[in-house]
Amino acid sequence: MLTYSGKVGVQQRVLPAYRLPFFDRLAEACLGGLSVFAGEPRSDESILSGGSLTTAHFARSHNTHILRGRAYL
Repeated sequence: MLTYSGKVGVQQRVLPAYRLPFFDRLAEACLGGLSVFAGEPRSDESILSGGSLTTAHFARSHNTHILRGRAYL
């Protein structure tokens, strides 16, 4: 496996459960560590979030939804 000696940070609007294994696997290759910064999905979105990262560090953000419906900022 290729490794990276630096520290890596990734920003996501949300962190779906299906991405957790990917980020933990990526963290194994980042010798300086990997941090993921992400918020929670809206209640009307069908995004399953949950679980926890075991290797990567997770920093929770607070998403502020300005518009409603399909369009948002």
